[in-house]
Parts: sequence; C-alpha cells; structure tokens
Amino acid sequence: MTADARNFNQARNQVRRTLQRSPHRAHNLLRSGIRMGLFPGEAALTEDALIIKLSTSRNSVRQALQMLASEGLVLRRPNLGTTVVASIADVPIDEIVSRTQMAAVRASVRELDHREIPATDYMRARLESSCDTVDMCEVLVSADGEPRSVRVSYVPYTGELLTRVTEIIPVAAAFERVFGSPLGSSDATISAIAAGQSLSKLLAVPEGAPVLVEEVVMRDVTGRAREFSYTHHRADRISLSMNFPMRRDAPRMAS
Repeated sequence: MTADARNFNQARNQVRRTLQRSPHRAHNLLRSGIRMGLFPGEAALTEDALIIKLSTSRNSVRQALQMLASEGLVLRRPNLGTTVVASIADVPIDEIVSRTQMAAVRASVRELDHREIPATDYMRARLESSCDTVDMCEVLVSADGEPRSVRVSYVPYTGELLTRVTEIIPVAAAFERVFGSPLGSSDATISAIAAGQSLSKLLAVPEGAPVLVEEVVMRDVTGRAREFSYTHHRADRISLSMNFPMRRDAPRMAS
C-alpha cells in the first residue's frame, strides 16, 4: 500500500471514529431543533446538510428522518426531499399551553364535561378532604386547529359548580380567578401511558399512541389543597419543560 493510500485510509477512519452512529441521538437533536424553531415550518431538511451539522452518518440521518415522519413532524417525498410540516409546543410543567400560545388566537380551550360526581378515596387523599362529592371539569386544549391536551380537574364540591376558566391565561391567574386566592405551590408527577380508545379520539392520535400525563395538586398560599388534576398531553406535539436555579448544596454529577 502506498503512503498516499495509507494516509487516505487513516483520514477516513478518523472521520468515521468522530461520527455519531446513533439514529436515536440524531432523532433527539432534530426533534429538539424543530421544537426550538431552528427548523421552522416548511423548512427543507437535506441529508447532506444534516450529516455535516450533526456529525453523523447518512444511515443515522435517514433513520432519524423516518422516525420524525412516523411522528407526523416531517413529510418525506421521493425526489422532493423532506419538509417540516408540524411543530412541537414547549409547555412549562405548571401550565397547559406554551407561553407563545398564550398570546396566540390559534390556541383555545373547550369544555367537554362539567358535573358533580362522587369522590373516591384517592381523590379525598389528594385533596386532603373528607368531601363526599367533587366538582369535575374536563377541557380540551387545541393549538393551530389540532387537539394537544385533555385536562380533567377535581375540586371539593361546596353546593354549586364552580365557574371554570375556558380561556388561554396563565394557570396562576386562572387559579386565583376560580378560588379567590393566589396560587401558593403545586405538586406534580409526570408519567407516560398508551392512549386508550376515548383518549385517542379526543387527542386525534392512534389508539396505543404515547401520551404524557401530569398529575397535579395545586395549593393556595396557606398550603390548602384546592384542586387535583390530570392533564394528558400528546407526546408527539408536546414537550414539558422546567426552569429552576441550581442549589449550591445540590449533588452534582461526577465529571
């Protein structure tokens, strides 16, 4: 083998060693790029450009783009390339829509059901109440004409149904409007489930599709539990975010 051939092979192997050969890592980066608006609607995604931007292999890029296509975020057409056709909302954990959607007329809340129902032991435990019945309200949140989230909330029943907020405003403002007291704190648990028949119809996703679930107890400034809720988000259109300062005494990951 000549010196030039050896140098070429060494250079090629070096490039191969630095490439990311993981479709799921490429998918993560591309999906986050769509969420952050780095690839806006109708933006074309070319394989050659993505290979360079992501320092990854062509096969990884192709598989990542196919994963995005299966999620309905991009459209892949033979001889026409790949185009971004949908967005992902970045929703703070303490809200039900993104901050940008709060000011947009394309976001809406529609009441699906509102009634008095018997309280279960678990509802009473979460609400820290001995109530026999609760005020149940279920709403559908949509953005860009597409269902995004379903929220069902439970409040101890006090003789008449509460007037619930069905407009896009911050959760803290809605809490104070409904309960007449400022929001003090909330306890949230997040999990993932497969959409059942009824939920899949409401969110316009296939039965069995992944759904993010927030189980939240909201308290007023006195620490009193006022509302217990479940919010089901489409996992293909919603990312949950949280921003908080790092405590100086918090444990850190070893470097």
